[in-house]
Amino acid sequence: MPFPNFALGKRQRLLLFLLGLLLVIGVETILHNEQQRLRNATLQQQLTAGDQLRVRLEKELNIPLYLTASLASYLSAKHGQLEANELKMLLAGLVRQSPHIRNIGIAPANRISYIYPEQGNEQGNEQALNLYYPDLPAQWPAIEAMIAKREARLSGPIELVQGGRAFIYRYPIFLEDDSYWGIVSTVVNIEQIWQLLTSTAAELDLDIALREVSTSGESAVSFFGDNQIFSERYLTLNMAIRGAEWQMAIREASIPGSRLLLLRLSLYSTVLLFLYLLSRLLATVYRLQQSRSALTESEQRLRSIHDNVLDGIITIDQQGIIQTANHACYRIFGYTPPALVGQHWRKLLSSSEYIEQHFDTTTDGPVEYECQGQRADGHPFELLLFHTPLPQHNL
Repeated sequence: MPFPNFALGKRQRLLLFLLGLLLVIGVETILHNEQQRLRNATLQQQLTAGDQLRVRLEKELNIPLYLTASLASYLSAKHGQLEANELKMLLAGLVRQSPHIRNIGIAPANRISYIYPEQGNEQGNEQALNLYYPDLPAQWPAIEAMIAKREARLSGPIELVQGGRAFIYRYPIFLEDDSYWGIVSTVVNIEQIWQLLTSTAAELDLDIALREVSTSGESAVSFFGDNQIFSERYLTLNMAIRGAEWQMAIREASIPGSRLLLLRLSLYSTVLLFLYLLSRLLATVYRLQQSRSALTESEQRLRSIHDNVLDGIITIDQQGIIQTANHACYRIFGYTPPALVGQHWRKLLSSSEYIEQHFDTTTDGPVEYECQGQRADGHPFELLLFHTPLPQHNL
């Protein structure tokens, strides 16, 4: 982290660095917690929206599949006896109940003998008439396995003989004597399903993908959407589709993070501003410490000079009270510091009347006098007195 170009000592720099490091850790912790909160909220929203989409798709697919199961039950109850007029009315009614049914075919002994809508319609369904399932090498193994297991299966997307792609729900029919009769197949219009899926996902602001899962648990490549959505980062839902094992993966279409980015910028801006102001404060404190150290050093130097001169030196206040004295003064007058500091300066003179008449503490400029000093033991001696006023600084 770059520091402002201020005069800082090692301790101040270390303090600033450690504090900056702690603030960065704190910011990243806040961002991590916020990211987790946003992620949990996003997952909850995705789960709600994805569940709506899953239920909608299950409903649209299961309706034609249940209709197919009903038709298979009817044919089984009729012992496989088909009446063309009755069958036509029944198939027409079933197709009307689901807009996604492209056609329904009936294949006794695995050959499509009936199909609705009838031949000649614009969808080209007549091309599937007389289709024999064992002649479809790509589809027959799955159909044969379905018959062997006696279970209905939803297959697809499948390329149709009559053109286009669709899902096909095939239901094997067995009679009361347990003999295999044939297959009922319902072709579900894939384009309508995809359109419904795409529009609903757009309304919910989701990207979705669909894939089939085999009975052994192996997942196939998605047949709708981006297969990369199937990852641990995104939500995966199992779907209840009759005759199939599907999974739906959900990803939020709009990329989240703008709020997190704004929070990151604001927090780091605050941290940088705080560190800048703190560095200014520390630089000021450091300069004051340097100034104080220089002043202390200067005072010590002056004190050393003051104490090592041979002449006695005292400082007094405006009332004449001794504030300081150097070593030579104590030696000359024979006093100890406690006995001299705090006394009036007249204590150092044998007779002060003449001196007081000619100068006092307010005398301007240097003044020199010859007088008699008096030691602590009372002995007088000749003294040459210099008075020099010091400038006063008002704080």
